[in-house]
Amino acid sequence: MQDRGPVFVSAFNPLGLVFVAILGSTILAEKLNLGSVLGAVIIVFGLYLVLWGKCKDQNQQHQESSIAQQQCDRHGDSDVKTQCC
Repeated sequence: MQDRGPVFVSAFNPLGLVFVAILGSTILAEKLNLGSVLGAVIIVFGLYLVLWGKCKDQNQQHQESSIAQQQCDRHGDSDVKTQCC
């Protein structure tokens, strides 16, 4: 949780419902309705969107920090380094 943040913990919470539905249908021979299957697909798709957006955000932050670091490295002035870094 320290590496990725609380978004990942809360995003994976609804995925438990999908596992419960799958295990209930296989182990307990429960019937899966169309609504349950569609709900599971929507949950998995939503999780994918959250993970994709978070990864894209982290990549953008990493690029911005590396650009700022390069700008600080170009300037040899200590005043600029204290402002940038």
